[in-house]
Amino acid sequence: MPFSSAVLVGIWKTRSVRVLVLTQRNRRLREHPGEISFSGGKCLPGENPVATALREAREEMGVEQAQLLSLLPPEQTVNSGHLILPVVARLHQASFRCNAEVERLHFLPLPLLFRSREKWETFLFREKPIRVPVWDFKAFVVWGATGRMLVHFQKLFRQG
Repeated sequence: MPFSSAVLVGIWKTRSVRVLVLTQRNRRLREHPGEISFSGGKCLPGENPVATALREAREEMGVEQAQLLSLLPPEQTVNSGHLILPVVARLHQASFRCNAEVERLHFLPLPLLFRSREKWETFLFREKPIRVPVWDFKAFVVWGATGRMLVHFQKLFRQG
């Protein structure tokens, strides 16, 4: 199955610490309103997933320069069935700006992520139980496909 979507797992260095940049989707959106996720979206016809992740990050957050570091394992969303390729990149930005799809940005310090553990919860979806990781960072909660991406990111970057 070809990728239908891609996200940018952006690493940005503040003055003191490296952070992951997450978006909080606008609460007025039809799909996934108010959810915390990585910047991303659907692939355009003929567009490869890396180009999609970079295009979406430019549109949603104003990202102009990114250095590709790695790819995480693909994730499939339970609700929409999108097959998502997470693209890990270092962001070279002085600042960010949000478009109408993004209500705000959240900056997750990597030391906090590496000290944290996900909690697995079971939800009913279409009358079937599904287990999903839930990360509670006090200021925001990450779960679902983005939560699974954080699990993979944590494993990958802890190892080396």
